[in-house]
Amino acid sequence: MYILPVETLPEIFQSIAYALPLVYIFEETRNILVNQSVDYENIIQALYLNAAYLIAAVSVFYYSFDKAREKGTLINIGE
Repeated sequence: MYILPVETLPEIFQSIAYALPLVYIFEETRNILVNQSVDYENIIQALYLNAAYLIAAVSVFYYSFDKAREKGTLINIGE
């Protein structure tokens, strides 16, 4: 089984793929299998993207929670 690099994808799909943290982990896995060396840059990039997505998700949650509290739609929870 051979893991193909992201560069084999068309350009538009490469830009979408590089927005996902898992792509960097797969690229590093491929690098370890092919070159027997670890490049921590890919792992750090995946951690940065995970942190950015976590911050964005928490922000959206708090925004939604605040708007629901303002509208009073949280009162019906539990009934």
